[in-house]
Amino acid sequence: MGPWSSHYARSVMLDNIHRITIGWEGSTPPILSELGAGALAGLSADVEDFAVFSEEYQALVYEKQIAMIRAQEALVGISPWLLKDFRSPIRMYQGVQDYWNLKGLVADDGRKKQAFVVLRDFYRELKEKEGRS
Repeated sequence: MGPWSSHYARSVMLDNIHRITIGWEGSTPPILSELGAGALAGLSADVEDFAVFSEEYQALVYEKQIAMIRAQEALVGISPWLLKDFRSPIRMYQGVQDYWNLKGLVADDGRKKQAFVVLRDFYRELKEKEGRS
């Protein structure tokens, strides 16, 4: 099994995301891209199980990453990876990926995953803080 196969490794990774800081001294402010995690639409597990590819795990990763993003003074934007699941011949985890990149917030059939709601709510919060309706 790989290094992320254990409950401990996944919980340590998620519990330490908030420690990440983005320092920037350039003239162009940074944008964080390709954040998130994969989830098979409809696959459910207790969030405490850290079941990779469950919708709860994907939503938890986004929640932890958003908490980290909130603390970044230099960051001016984010671009989640990705909006919709798509076919990918290198995604071969049989019974889960089956040649699909599952990192989308929306399944290939249009179903919104739990992480979609997490990110939507974050964007709404940002919009309200800026005083837009």
